[in-house]
Amino acid sequence: MSGFLNEPRLKGNETSMMIFRQTALAAIFCICAATAFSQDQGVALLQKMESQFQNLKSVAGTFSQTRTDPTFKTKVTVPARFELLKPNYFRAEFQDAQGQKPSVQLISKQMFYHYVPKLNQVTTYKFQGESNVRDLNYLLLGFGAKTDEITKVYSVSSLGANGVRLTPRSQKEASFQYITMEVNPQTLSPTRFTMRQTDGTDLIVVMDPGSLQMNPSLSPSDFEPDFGKGVHQVSMQ
Repeated sequence: MSGFLNEPRLKGNETSMMIFRQTALAAIFCICAATAFSQDQGVALLQKMESQFQNLKSVAGTFSQTRTDPTFKTKVTVPARFELLKPNYFRAEFQDAQGQKPSVQLISKQMFYHYVPKLNQVTTYKFQGESNVRDLNYLLLGFGAKTDEITKVYSVSSLGANGVRLTPRSQKEASFQYITMEVNPQTLSPTRFTMRQTDGTDLIVVMDPGSLQMNPSLSPSDFEPDFGKGVHQVSMQ
């Protein structure tokens, strides 16, 4: 008789378990391969953007920012204008619906400022001098931030050929779950950012491509934290 016929036969449940294990291992392999491919695609897009904007020193333009709250089913959109000077100067002014003074988000040297005129208050945060998620402004991510610096603090995955998802490696340092960024396939300029907050709300920034000025004349003196006299300061540290 054939040696195969003399082999002990597996019981039905043992055969099922073997098939299950083989299927599970194959699924895990496929998932890992897909994840690695997605990460490679995402990193490749960031590298293209870094190369595209390597000679870019400054940017100015406008965008709209929308905050959506699924719990209360609310949506608030605010227009804003921004100025960015590499490597670490940024200013955005958010227009008030009643025509009052705009609120301001400012990064100047190693400090972050959030000025709210209605409260006559400015909140400050001092960067720690090391790469972390707070040090990388989301708009700077879209204009040629160094890929190796991004990957130090974010896990990168692809959203097709023209988008990436950036998930903070350390959630303790972040006030959000992840950022998605979509870019124009021809110019590689960012067109849309979505920041998913820890409470489930979304902060969506839609760029106005026609407003973008590349390399406008800006200097560090344009980013001085001058919010007027008598403003109450609150430190985040």
